[in-house]
Amino acid sequence: MTKALTPEESARGILAVFEVRRVRADEVLMLGTVDRIFLSRTHARTVDFTLGLRHAVDMGWVELTGQGRQLRLTQSGFDAMSEQQSAHRAATRQFAPR
Repeated sequence: MTKALTPEESARGILAVFEVRRVRADEVLMLGTVDRIFLSRTHARTVDFTLGLRHAVDMGWVELTGQGRQLRLTQSGFDAMSEQQSAHRAATRQFAPR
């Protein structure tokens, strides 16, 4: 059974899709592409994507464009994605064998 994600976890998962595709602020991805990659990477439910997308939009991380068929990564979303990368690197270093 798939674990339900919080809207925050799902929104960060959506940012991770932008990261994997090396998207910069103000660049767009097709909504269907983000949806497909998110669901395949997280093994989440469609509702998790929907709630995460709503959270990401509310946080100002992404914007729906192209008549709702595209997602634009905002500067705020790019910054949040970068902060997430930094936190992950710091945690990895902390627990790395010496």
